[in-house]
Amino acid sequence: MSLRASSTAAARTPDFAFLSGKGADPTGKSRIAFARYKGEAENALLTAGFPAVYIFRPAYIYPVEPRTEPNFGYRLLRAIYPVFRVLFPSQVIRADDLARVMVDVAVQGAKERRASIFETRISGALVE
Repeated sequence: MSLRASSTAAARTPDFAFLSGKGADPTGKSRIAFARYKGEAENALLTAGFPAVYIFRPAYIYPVEPRTEPNFGYRLLRAIYPVFRVLFPSQVIRADDLARVMVDVAVQGAKERRASIFETRISGALVE
């Protein structure tokens, strides 16, 4: 989408919620492509003219629906998720909880109508 197209969309859309990821680098200096690309996308949204942009940066999204995990790392994370949820509740979130939070924030807004980045305590602060 061009900057002109995104500015036009921003004029018609009151708020925007974006699923980014833990480690996103808005400076564009990261050696990790994922971090650079997510940071570039965040920057583009923040300058597109939306009244409010809500950026969500979860570390791990637990897939609620059964699925075949693509590799060992994902199988391991799925297996130890219950322990991570207790030990690191601000770093993990269920997919359905994240979806609910993103829709609620995009529709109702956050406490302040500006750019907000939700990097930790996504589920605890907004779902419960």
